[in-house]
Order: sequence, then C-alpha cells, then structure tokens
Amino acid sequence: MPDNPAAPAPPNNKPKGDLKERLQGMIDRFNDLKRSVETADGDRTELRQELDALKAELTKWRGYLSRASNPIRIPGVESAVRDSGEVIGFSLARAMHAEFRMRNPKIADSEEVAYERAGAGYEREVFQEMRKRDASLADDSNLGFLVPAQVMEDIIEKLRTKLVLDSIGLMMVPGFDGGSVDWPKEIEDGNAGWLPESASAAATDQEVGFVRMTPKTSYALRKVQNRLLTTGGSRVETVLRRAMLARLLRVQQSAVFQGSGNGGAPRGIMNKAGINSQDLSTLTVNALQNMIKKIQADDADTGTMFWVMHTLAKWAIYQIAASDTTHRQGSPIFTQGDPSKGEPPTILGIPFVTTNDITVTGGTSTDILLGVFGNAILGMWGDVRVEVNTQAATPFLNRQTWFLAHQDVDVAALHEESFCIGTSMTVAA
Repeated sequence: MPDNPAAPAPPNNKPKGDLKERLQGMIDRFNDLKRSVETADGDRTELRQELDALKAELTKWRGYLSRASNPIRIPGVESAVRDSGEVIGFSLARAMHAEFRMRNPKIADSEEVAYERAGAGYEREVFQEMRKRDASLADDSNLGFLVPAQVMEDIIEKLRTKLVLDSIGLMMVPGFDGGSVDWPKEIEDGNAGWLPESASAAATDQEVGFVRMTPKTSYALRKVQNRLLTTGGSRVETVLRRAMLARLLRVQQSAVFQGSGNGGAPRGIMNKAGINSQDLSTLTVNALQNMIKKIQADDADTGTMFWVMHTLAKWAIYQIAASDTTHRQGSPIFTQGDPSKGEPPTILGIPFVTTNDITVTGGTSTDILLGVFGNAILGMWGDVRVEVNTQAATPFLNRQTWFLAHQDVDVAALHEESFCIGTSMTVAA
C-alpha cells in the first residue's frame, strides 16, 4: 500500500463488478454475518473472524471514498455540481493530483485508479474526449498532459484581469501551428487621388510584406510537496493558479514589451528595429509631447494609442504635471479618469496603463512605451502544456512533484512607426 495516509488506497482484494454493487454486496454480507454471530449456536470464532475482516475492509473503503469525494477546486473556477452530485466543471488541480498519482513511482496508480482516487472522473472524461477528436493530443507519459483549450481559456481569462495586454488592444492570436508563421504587413499604400474625366488611374501595386514569427517557449515551474498535493485542498489550487499559470502570463506580457530576443526570448516592441525613440533622462512635458508627435509625423496614429509604464514612472510624470506652469492651459497633463463612467486615466489626453513587468534598472531608471498596440501581435502555438515530474533525482529525494507549464509564443510589430519608446526616465522608489 502507498505510504500516503491522507489518500488511503482501496483494499487489494477488490470485489468485482460495478463499484456501487460491489460495496453493497460487502455491506449485505457484513449484515448477514452480524446476524449469524448473534443467532448461531456453538463456536462462532470463524464467523467473528470473517466479520472483523470484512469490517476492516469496509472501513478502508469508507476512508478511501471520503477522500476521493473531496475534490480540490481553483478559486473562481470552482467545479459546479448538479443536484445529482455530478461534477460539471473542470479542476486543474484535480487533474494534476491524478497525474501525480500515476507518475509517482511509490504510488504508480493506473490512469483509471489515479483519476478515481483524485476525484477527477470528469477531468478524465475531458481528456478522453480530446483524444477522440485528435489523436495528436494524446498524452505522452514522458511529457505530461495538455490542458484543454476551453478550460485554459476560462482560467486565463480570470488571471488576465490584472494584466494589461487585453486592455490596450494588443492582438492575441492563438492557433499557430508547425514552425515559423509569416504574417502579412502592409509596406506601402496603393495610389489614391483624383481623376479628370476620361483619364486613367495610375497603376501602382500595393506593396505587402511579411513579418516572420517563430515559436519561443515561455515557461513557469512550480515545485509542490507531495503531502500538500494530497492534503492541501484549495491551497493547492491557489498555488497552481497564482504561482504557475499567472506567472506564465506575466512572462509573456513582459516579453511583449521588453523581450530581449536573446536566450530563447522573443524580441519585444521596445527592442524592435524601426520604432521611434525619445530621450527622457530630463523629464519634461515637451519630451512627452515629442513622443506623440513622432508617431503622428509618421502618420501612424490610426487607432487608439496607449502609454505603458511602470508604476514609478506614473508618479514621476505626476510630479512634473503638478509642478508645471507652462502647459496648464487647455487639457490637463494628467487626469485620474472615472472608472465608474468608463473614463480611463490619461496623460496628455492619451489613456495609460501601469505594469510592474516593465524593468526599473537599479531602482532609479526605466523606459516607457507609447503606441497603437493594435499594430502588434502575440502569436501562440497550441495550448498550454503541463508537465509532471516526480522521478528525477531531486524531486524524488525531496518528496516533491514538479509542475512545468509552458507555451510557445512570439511577438511581432506590424507597423514599427506606430510605437515610440521613452528611454532613461529617472524615477524614485
């Protein structure tokens, strides 16, 4: 029996047949034996021994079923349960608990038993349905399992509420397949103008190019103690959601803005060749206005512009707005907005968002980004895959299970002139 008192295994001598019928048969036999012991004449030793053994067996089953019927849930993505008790929602942690039981060599449950003991019957059905639809989605015993797209979308949608990618209009395009993807971009407009009567339009082909996107692997690793997996309840869901999936999204968001293009990372917008640039080492309202002018001068301000900056940069701009005496006429430099009316905060009339995924170098210097983010893409190859490792030396000796969530993505700018980076802004912690 596995060394796992929190999740007791069923007895080795399982009765055959449907589980409910099996247990009912054991209960009926127990009641018959109990009556026989009470009414039989003569030596009742053998009857008592059988009754005691059956009682111990039923006690084991009761503990097992109690554990299996206590599902783990992700806060905010809880499994819904109909009046009949049927689970109709997907729990990521229940699925991981089952995978842990399958892959831990000290337990090594079969898939059926592992998912049953983890209370993850519904999750197993979802994975089986995925395999039926596409044989390529079958789980690899060495690689872990795919989280169904519709499940991840529900989870990620809730996690993205604290991110800024959705709110600034960035194009997030799922479903890329294979290797590199060439995404079309317009280089030059075709001719437009006026025609005198009977004249012919000048024939100039519209120039269209492509920006090549290649998959870069983003990942988030979380190490979880085995005991927490089996006894942690909702705490496990919180760990997996916040420490693994949320971290994965933050890594992707950071790459959109500041990805270096080195070490397997995508090249983010701030590091793309061809974007506009403005020195902000001396922060003034005129310098901020120059960022806007440079995009407008390139006729690249079609669409909604946004400022993206670290929180400390916002306060640095707030300070110059409060002390400025030259630009107080007309529109204010800095407005707080009114979320209840759908009015975002603005800087020089342009909405801004803040994120701590923008780097502050040495705690005193940061860059900001202005742009039309509808002209940038975060492309995604496939769904998030979760790998489970219990057998490598370190996790095995430390009684841990390692969960690795990863997804291939890349970042592209369709019109680099739609963006302007403000560099070397001095901030105070």
